[in-house]
Amino acid sequence: MNPITEPRAEQIETQIWPVLVSAGESYRASTSLAYDEVLAEIAQRAERSGSLGKSDIGALVLWKRLSARTPWASALTSPFQLG
Repeated sequence: MNPITEPRAEQIETQIWPVLVSAGESYRASTSLAYDEVLAEIAQRAERSGSLGKSDIGALVLWKRLSARTPWASALTSPFQLG
């Protein structure tokens, strides 16, 4: 282990982990649940089955490659509005 490039366990616990937790909380607070719906569904399916299939991997690749700036992709990632 290189102490310059690889953090020690106590650094991960006291310095790195709190930053990651804070970033995750900020992300969840500022992002619609609908945005990561595909990721959540695939994660649940993988947890139940214990593996990822080719279609799961393909769906994740496609979902993260979509441009959210298009009107139809924006509508997909927005919460459903009754109107």
